[in-house]
Amino acid sequence: MRHMALFALLLAAQAQAAPAGPHPLRLTGQYTCADDVRFHVRANIDGKTLYLYTPHRIFPLQQRSRNEGFEWANPELTWVGTPAASALHSEHGVVAHDCRKR
Repeated sequence: MRHMALFALLLAAQAQAAPAGPHPLRLTGQYTCADDVRFHVRANIDGKTLYLYTPHRIFPLQQRSRNEGFEWANPELTWVGTPAASALHSEHGVVAHDCRKR
């Protein structure tokens, strides 16, 4: 019984520490945005880093905490939204909007 209580406490602590949003592997795939912007996303095996591929560059992104949806970012690019629709932002503004998985 003692081990079960400890296990339940560990699970509860892990659930509180985990960021909200879809599992990183569910975000992998190809995306098409408004204005015909396209990119694809892959994840490393542990799901701690997403790799956003554009035609000219690869952006490694780290997850940020968010109440709803998801936010993955690095110093140059932020990908934010929900699995249904998302957007890419840079320090200069919106790079792509209305991005949807194909």
